[in-house]
Amino acid sequence: MLDKTKGFLTFISVERGIMLFMITMGSTFLVARNTTLTEAAYLGFVAFCLWSGVDAINNVYDVDLDMKSDSIRANYTKNLGKLGLYISLALFALTMGLGVITGIQLVTLFVFVGILAGVIYSVPPFRLRQTIYKPVVNISVGAVPVLIVASFFNIFSFQLLVLVILIGLSTAANSLWEDLADYESDFTANARTLVVVLGFKRGFLLTVVVGYCLVPLMVLVGVLFQLSILYF
Repeated sequence: MLDKTKGFLTFISVERGIMLFMITMGSTFLVARNTTLTEAAYLGFVAFCLWSGVDAINNVYDVDLDMKSDSIRANYTKNLGKLGLYISLALFALTMGLGVITGIQLVTLFVFVGILAGVIYSVPPFRLRQTIYKPVVNISVGAVPVLIVASFFNIFSFQLLVLVILIGLSTAANSLWEDLADYESDFTANARTLVVVLGFKRGFLLTVVVGYCLVPLMVLVGVLFQLSILYF
């Protein structure tokens, strides 16, 4: 029972879902200062379900690659068979339903954009997960939840744009770190990710540079949203 639970949690990449849940809740309190915990939690749950579905469908099509980098997840996914695909589709349907319930068309639109990004990232013939464009697509992982929050409260501003760029680039940088971990399996599978194209050493240096480039954006967000000295 414990092994099945662990397998399922890795299948939906629960750690990433929790990360997006927290990012979305934080963005909610940052963008809409007078919001309630219930609203923040609801939007966080939307982001959690959305990216759990995206990660699930990616793991379905990454099962062979994962045999080297994460054999526990790969074996669980392989044992699921077609059920794995059905689970991801169910999560997509749930997320779309949560978006529709808000009654806000832009929220539903950005949920759909997130699902679409997940599909072209993972599913053949697009499979951008194995191309040099992977970090670009991964910008949507952070940007879409913030845009969902902005749509929910109908708040669009320069401050929000900077926040979207910061969170989007943060998830793109995280994608590069993951590519470093997956370098061996991606190289063996002839994937053309940015790290494989550049080579491990240059890919590592690029990832570090991108990470440090986020610092000025973080400072700018703190200034624009007038955050306390504890943030800095």
